[in-house]
Amino acid sequence: MLGKLLIGFSFNQWWRGASRELADYYNQMDTTQWGIIASLFVVAGFLLLRTSALKR
Repeated sequence: MLGKLLIGFSFNQWWRGASRELADYYNQMDTTQWGIIASLFVVAGFLLLRTSALKR
C-alpha cells in the first residue's frame, strides 16, 4: 500500500509548489507582519534557551 502511495508522490513537484507558495507569501507580507514574525522567533529562541540543557 505504501508503495502505491509513493509512486504518485513526486518530491520535485512538491518542492516547486512549496517554494512558489513561500515566495508568494514573502512578496505579500508588509512590515508589520515581518515584525510580528521576527518577535515570535525571538520569544521562541528565549524559551528554547531557557528550557535547554545548554543552560548550566
